[in-house]
Amino acid sequence: VDYFAGNGPSEVHLQIERIGGPQPKPGPVPGGPWSAEYWNNKRLEGSPVWTTSYRDIVFDWGRGSPHPGVSADFFSARYVGTFHFKDGQYRFYATTDDGVRIWVDDTLVLDEWRVQSRTTFTSDPHIPEGDHEVKVEYFENTGVATLKVLWSKK
Repeated sequence: VDYFAGNGPSEVHLQIERIGGPQPKPGPVPGGPWSAEYWNNKRLEGSPVWTTSYRDIVFDWGRGSPHPGVSADFFSARYVGTFHFKDGQYRFYATTDDGVRIWVDDTLVLDEWRVQSRTTFTSDPHIPEGDHEVKVEYFENTGVATLKVLWSKK
């Protein structure tokens, strides 16, 4: 990819997707895939303006946006994936600027839904053996946008 920017802020996005052939197996925790939806509002309201999938949730958009169809400020996103857990206590980590919420199945395990500068939060839920849906919701107010969500077994 060659890219040149003139004056003022600029950015370039590249997305590569496999078409046909054998599909890659999920990697280590969180491993994905995550399905993702984006809205041009902070409330996850209406129809998403962009949908995609990711292997993990590790984003530092700076003052940019996740995609040309998504505004750089005042956007929200939802990421959903199903993962296998061994029985035990887990530590969820969320580094965010601005708001984030995390559910395991229908249980809210982390709720930091507010305007804030980049901060890392943790939560330590017990998760029984089996497949569980993990849902992450995020909103960006203004300025820089960051979201990173990981977990490990304690």
